[in-house]
Amino acid sequence: MRKNLGLKIVALCVAVVIWIQVALMADHQSRVSLDLKLNDLAPEDSLLAALRKIPCMVQGRGLDIIKLQFSRASIVMNAADLRERNYKAFEAVNLPANLNLAIVSIDPAYSPRLQGLAGKPDGEGVPVRKGKKDTPPRPELPDPADPLNTLVLTNIPISGPPELRYFPAVVTIKVRGKSSHLASLPKGISVTVSGNPDARGLYSLTAQTPEGVTLQDITPKQVRLWK
Repeated sequence: MRKNLGLKIVALCVAVVIWIQVALMADHQSRVSLDLKLNDLAPEDSLLAALRKIPCMVQGRGLDIIKLQFSRASIVMNAADLRERNYKAFEAVNLPANLNLAIVSIDPAYSPRLQGLAGKPDGEGVPVRKGKKDTPPRPELPDPADPLNTLVLTNIPISGPPELRYFPAVVTIKVRGKSSHLASLPKGISVTVSGNPDARGLYSLTAQTPEGVTLQDITPKQVRLWK
């Protein structure tokens, strides 16, 4: 009996090791907080200057994502772009060598301080540009009747020519947005495949979401052409 127990423990350890190896080599989409460096700060950018980290959505192998988390990589932006919520105008620097991943976007939904910047009035860290006859815009305050929520959608079909069949043919996606925006889903969601396969014959997937809805995860991230 003890011998059988020992064999079971060894088998369990081997299974755990194999599972870890598969997880580290598979593609994932994850959220990573990176150091933030802002250029051209204005005197009134006191709240922006206090930001030290910024959440980013990254996609790549699990092992590469772990390397990124423990690296000295940082995001460089102009203060004006961050102030105007131009979240695509950034540069990633000091990335580790041979890192095979992509920093997809900055994810302000998971930074309370970034969300708070949108609702600060003029003179409290985020200047409001006004003309002679302009009036300050209303602060964008959270709506308790329409809160942010996360939704998981299953069996979303992959779009493509009818003569092409992919395996698997459906995916599961995780999205975030206001309840009013999520209510109409999956309408407006389109999942497509990349034009060319990788060395393993796998095609990467891309999901387009309606305005106001942010993609958080897609499973699987790659599919194979069914022959």
